[in-house]
Amino acid sequence: MKEKLKLYGAVFILILFVPCLLTIYFQGEGLLSGFAGRELSDTEKKVIRLVSEEMPGSYETEALKAQAVIARTNLYRDPDMEIKENEDNLKENLDRITFCVEDTRGEILTCKGEPIDAAYHAVSSRRTRNAAEVPGQEDKTYLASVDSSQDIKAEEYLTIVYMEKKEMAGKLEPLLEKEKVDPEKLPDSLKIQERDSAGYVTKIQYGEITLNGEAVRAALGLPSACFYFSQLEGRVRITVKGLGHGLGMSQYGANEMAKEGKDYREILNYYYQDIRIEK
Repeated sequence: MKEKLKLYGAVFILILFVPCLLTIYFQGEGLLSGFAGRELSDTEKKVIRLVSEEMPGSYETEALKAQAVIARTNLYRDPDMEIKENEDNLKENLDRITFCVEDTRGEILTCKGEPIDAAYHAVSSRRTRNAAEVPGQEDKTYLASVDSSQDIKAEEYLTIVYMEKKEMAGKLEPLLEKEKVDPEKLPDSLKIQERDSAGYVTKIQYGEITLNGEAVRAALGLPSACFYFSQLEGRVRITVKGLGHGLGMSQYGANEMAKEGKDYREILNYYYQDIRIEK
C-alpha cells in the first residue's frame, strides 16, 4: 500500500510540474526565460543581458539603474549591437538587475532630442574626460569633464606595468608604418606631446610620427591612456591611472554616489551634461 502511495505521489508531482518545466524550456533565452511572466519586451531582456555584461551585479541599486539607462540608450542607437552576457553575474544577480531594468523601463538619455552616445568606463583618473579634447569626439558636448576623485579608492585605480624594451618595441612598430623602433632608446624616444585636462595622453611623438594616445594604449595593452613612462633596472616602467577610456560615467564613481544616497537620475545628470531622461 505504501509503495502504491509513493507511486501515485510521484505521478502527481510529474503531472503538476512537467508543463511548467516544458514552458520554461521552450521559451528559451537562457536564464531570462523564467521572467516571461513579467511581460518583458525583447529590448528590455537585451538590456538585462547588457547590464550583466557591463557592471558587477553587486553594485548599488541606483548605480545599476543608471547603467540600465545607459545600456538602453546605446541599444536604441545600435539595435544590432553584439551582446555578450556575463552568465555568472546574471545567475548571481538576476533579480537585482531585472528589478533595475524594470524600474527604468523605456528610459533613455537624450540631448537636443537625440539619443546620446552614452559612454562609460570602469574607473577614471580622478576626473572624467572632456570629449572636446579627445580626437574624434569633439561634437559630443554632453561628455564634459567632471570630478570623480572617489575613484582613487578603486582597486583598479593604479596599475604598474613592467615591460621589456624589445617587447615594447615589437608592440609599437605596427603603429609606425615602416619605421623601426630602437629598443635601447625606449622609453626616452617616446615623447608625450599632449595630455587632456584629465591627464590622458592625446598625442605622443616618435621621431617624425605623431601617434594617438588611445592607439598607443591599445598597442601596449594598458588599462587606460592616462599613462607615464619611466625606466627601472633596464625595463620600461609604465604607471597607469584608471581603467577604460575615461569618457562619460565612471562606474566606480556612480557606485560611490549611490552609497551616498544619490539616485540614478542624479548620477546620470552629474556625469552627462545638458541631457534629459526620456521614455
